[in-house]
Amino acid sequence: MIDDFTVQYRGNRAPLDAVLDKLDYLQTLGVNAIEFMPWTQWAGTDYNWGYEPQDYFAVANPYTLNPANDAEKLFLLKNLVSECHRRGIHVIMDGVFDHVTNLDAANGFGYAWLWEDPADSPYCGVFTQAYFGQDLDYHNGCVLDYITDVCRYWIEVFCIDGIRFDETLGFYDPSRPDLGLPALLARLQQYFGHTGRANFPLILEHEWDYSSIDVVNKVGATSCWLDPFRSGSRDYLTQRQIQPGIMRFLDAARDFTPGRTATTYVENHDHETFMVNAGSRDDWWRTQPYAIALFTAAGAPLLHNGQEFAELYPMPEDDSHAPANSQDPAVRRVVPRPLRWERQIDGAGTAMFSLYQRLVSLRRTHTGLTTSNFHPRGWVGSATQPDADGFGISTAQQTVVFHRWGQADDGHLEKFYVVLNFSEWPQNVSVSFSEDGGWTDLLSGWQPPVANNWLHFQVGPNWGHVFYKKY
Repeated sequence: MIDDFTVQYRGNRAPLDAVLDKLDYLQTLGVNAIEFMPWTQWAGTDYNWGYEPQDYFAVANPYTLNPANDAEKLFLLKNLVSECHRRGIHVIMDGVFDHVTNLDAANGFGYAWLWEDPADSPYCGVFTQAYFGQDLDYHNGCVLDYITDVCRYWIEVFCIDGIRFDETLGFYDPSRPDLGLPALLARLQQYFGHTGRANFPLILEHEWDYSSIDVVNKVGATSCWLDPFRSGSRDYLTQRQIQPGIMRFLDAARDFTPGRTATTYVENHDHETFMVNAGSRDDWWRTQPYAIALFTAAGAPLLHNGQEFAELYPMPEDDSHAPANSQDPAVRRVVPRPLRWERQIDGAGTAMFSLYQRLVSLRRTHTGLTTSNFHPRGWVGSATQPDADGFGISTAQQTVVFHRWGQADDGHLEKFYVVLNFSEWPQNVSVSFSEDGGWTDLLSGWQPPVANNWLHFQVGPNWGHVFYKKY
């Protein structure tokens, strides 16, 4: 979130310009893409998450110092994208194409107010069901033309590298593949084919369960936000008790067709930070097995800004009864939550940053982890004990063991055996390995004494191991 990310240190500089100060930091962390919350113009200059767009072809006024100077706004954003690219960091735009602001003529969406009677505007109206603001009516071809042009504008003029599509449930009708979301993505895929673009992420925010996977496959998207990874992790961490359902979201790429995968996360802008569920920043260590799981499970891992140094903010799931003028993040949702950068260098911050930096490096170094391969697949939801080879979940011990594998950059096979302990006590674990020698724990450098294809050892509290071998 551009405002929250920069407000503490930017002084009198434009937020878009101030982001540049932290790009080297993000490069040091190891990230290879940034998904920015919406930068398109909303009405006014007040703090806003950006999900009430007013003008899709303009940059939000609050992200600059001179809102009336359109050239400056465009330059600052272009420069930011260029500086990201110079560091090998991709830029993913958050596109809000289901709805627009429902404000009046002076502040609202221009294409609603061009008509003498705004009710006659073919751009606005309910398509499937209205969720937020003023719905865009994809029954009318002008809306599809308009949003296609919006996407092409940001791709061609600003050279963005991907789009996250907000609230796609609102413009998806499964009975009409020729309208709405499927038609938009089909046009974009055709455009990519004509222009020679490849590997352009088209990420959906759809349902908050596994049904989103089927939609990704059907409409030609490349990924979706897989919220069960977050909601399940949140519940388990809050209750200090993992359940068999963890085996399904660790197998996050399951059911996607080839070339598609899940976007996985334990924290995002829409919910309280993960440290709230841990109890406090002093309890950062409770989150360690979840962090290891995030970067060793199938799917593409996403970090929320500040997560890497244990930032902590509450957020209500529903603020409909909160005082309208409150700026308290405990009772209101869309209020400032500025990153407190001094926390990056305190005890919890340095510990978390070090862990995430290692995990990001591990993920980027070992391409075998980017595959959909996962064992044990199809875990029976009620099974609470490991299988005969030690894989699966033990709810009694609060441990999980799974296996990943895939091709390394050099063409060789990589194997990973991941052992996680979510309890506060050391646990004895036995795991069957495919071979005895040559294994290394990527987190500690330990070479486990596998004998007769078995390893019997103790895993520390709230910790894990990633045993690795290349063939």
